[in-house]
Amino acid sequence: MNIKAQEFWHRVSELANKQGLLQSQIADKLGVSLNTYKGWIQHVRLPDIDLGLKLADILCTSVDYLVNGNGKETRLDPDTIKIINMLESLTPEQRKPIVILVEGQVNYWRNNS
Repeated sequence: MNIKAQEFWHRVSELANKQGLLQSQIADKLGVSLNTYKGWIQHVRLPDIDLGLKLADILCTSVDYLVNGNGKETRLDPDTIKIINMLESLTPEQRKPIVILVEGQVNYWRNNS
């Protein structure tokens, strides 16, 4: 049993859960089938560096954190990551009014704080 790989996939799973990401969503973002993604987890082996980099990017963390547990868990707070993941599921046309709304609100808070 590869303990290092188990820890890697455990950290991936924990971050995905905190961010509200399903395995199917991660598989889609990686460009692989859900069965392929589940196979990597079930066979408990460390991914190649390209996959590790993609997973770290998807989960807003570092490869070092995923592999060794070193450093910060994420580069962004969980709420920000959830919002990004929700926005990524929308088309550019659907995102535009949301971005305008958020920009207006942020500008209001900055100018009135």
